[in-house]
Amino acid sequence: MDGVFKIVFDTIQEGLILTNMNGVICLVNPRTEKLFGYSKLELIGQKIEILIPSEYHKKHVKSRETYQNRPVNRQMGSGMTLYGQRKDGSRFPVEVSLNSFTDNEGNRFVSALITDIHVRKKAQDEVLRINENLEQIVSDRTRELYESTQLFESISKHFPTGSIYVLNLDFFIDYADGMEFVRLKINPKSIIGEDYVQHNNQNRRKVLNLLNTLIENGAVAPITIEKQDEFYTVNASLLKDTSGRLSRILIVENNITQQKKTEDALQKNIQEQQRLNSLKSRFVSFASHEFRTPLTTMSSSADLIRKYLERGEQEKIEKHISRIQHSVIYMTSLLNDFLSLDKIDSGVIQVNWQKVSLKKLFEECLEEVSGLKKPEQQIVIKCLVEEIESDPFLLMSILINLISNGLKYSESNGIVEVSAEKSNDEINIRVKDNGIGIPNHELQNLFTRFFRASNAQEIKGTGLGLHIVSRHVGLLKGKISCTSEEHQGTEFSIHLPIKIN
Repeated sequence: MDGVFKIVFDTIQEGLILTNMNGVICLVNPRTEKLFGYSKLELIGQKIEILIPSEYHKKHVKSRETYQNRPVNRQMGSGMTLYGQRKDGSRFPVEVSLNSFTDNEGNRFVSALITDIHVRKKAQDEVLRINENLEQIVSDRTRELYESTQLFESISKHFPTGSIYVLNLDFFIDYADGMEFVRLKINPKSIIGEDYVQHNNQNRRKVLNLLNTLIENGAVAPITIEKQDEFYTVNASLLKDTSGRLSRILIVENNITQQKKTEDALQKNIQEQQRLNSLKSRFVSFASHEFRTPLTTMSSSADLIRKYLERGEQEKIEKHISRIQHSVIYMTSLLNDFLSLDKIDSGVIQVNWQKVSLKKLFEECLEEVSGLKKPEQQIVIKCLVEEIESDPFLLMSILINLISNGLKYSESNGIVEVSAEKSNDEINIRVKDNGIGIPNHELQNLFTRFFRASNAQEIKGTGLGLHIVSRHVGLLKGKISCTSEEHQGTEFSIHLPIKIN
């Protein structure tokens, strides 16, 4: 396994399993051993079903065969709860992402990224249990009600976040009480005689449908309504008089605003976890491909150099030394991008604000990128600003990235223009090239992680550079924008404050 890929493989915080297309385990990372309790030697050579509860083996084999015929990158078991089985027989809920790829020899493999979601599942189950218990409490209370003001008052005190209403069969309020009235500082007697539907005018249609359905069917499922940015469940049941005839309607409203906020936060967390899992899966796929290519080049060039040394073919030796050097430069660029992104995501970057000579910084950038110029390419600098308050390291990183892109995506006689001028309390820095440009419909995704324009797929790149640039500009309290036209060129504009208060 390539050295860099092995580091990624061994340190990733999810289980990662590599199988051939027959479901035989070829490789597992340390996290997989910890999750399932097996050693690497116990798993390699076994069918993947060893990690799945036995009752699902037959179904999984069939699913695996279907996947062999149409291997695509996807989330496994969407909408379902999947379980892994440890060596000791215990089970735990998991989320699985599948990725199919082919190695240099044409062999196809499947990688599975496995996440233990028992904490998330436990939280979801707890929210569901709370909801069910609340509904059961309300249901039990409403079944026991009868026409007794004293009982109504007693019940209302048992709903610290709710209120109760008793309506006649024309939906007018005969009685109202509850701690929610106290919280809102409303006298419940002031609404006696009001139309309950009109009282909930913001939710008029839902409430009217609830009451009509109750009268028609004798029972109805609870609904959720919103009043003044707060959320309530509304439970309704019919009351009978002493002779058994329907006479009243009992309404129990319970404030679930906090519960809903918790559910929304949980849902956002789940979506964020899914997004991160997707990014991790894409990263593993990306890293395995991007690192393998230069490593293969270096390996093959080293073998050829050994042969050419024996023959004394110096020109060919120098050619392959150059190939190795370019591969090292590319891998260094990859690692720098990953390290920069990790520092940004971890929040460990501290902006070192200081006075910076912009002209001097431009000259240093020019020296850094001079080795990237193609024959006859030019870099034209026009700096009309003496000094700016910024972080020289971050600012230089931004400029080198943008100038490098301008050179990379331009022809050998292309021109990259770099300029800076003052406008009010801002410094406007522009980097313009006359290269291949970016399709107009793709500009909105330009600063997205791993994004690469459709017309740049044949040119080496990670899809991380502009994302990192935009994050660095944000750290410098600035803004970045881009205008571009295919086959005409691209211009990036950066607006930075002259001075930080």
